[in-house]
Amino acid sequence: MGRREEALEALPFCLKALEIHKGQLGNNSVEVTHDRRLLGVICTGLEEHEKALDQNQLSRKVLKNWGLSSNLIRAKIDASNIQIALGKYEEAINTLKDIVQQISRPIKKAKIELWSSF
Repeated sequence: MGRREEALEALPFCLKALEIHKGQLGNNSVEVTHDRRLLGVICTGLEEHEKALDQNQLSRKVLKNWGLSSNLIRAKIDASNIQIALGKYEEAINTLKDIVQQISRPIKKAKIELWSSF
């Protein structure tokens, strides 16, 4: 079974999970976010990259609101990969630059705190 066939097989299950989680927990739940990220992977497998990017964007909004920075970074990396698949290279570069800045802030703060303790 190829990637497209696997994605087609997984799609109805993912959509059902998304429907259940949205109904029980609302659109802004972490579970719905995980479903959307998985749906993005499935859409990528179907070469429906714009739909994948839409799902990724929705999930990133919720992850940001919940303050889940490590999951947000992973979602941004996924977004950059999708942007590359769409030929949106400048957007992908900007997304990756944003990730580097987001990661650099805590590292710089930790260095400052480390040096100030001496």
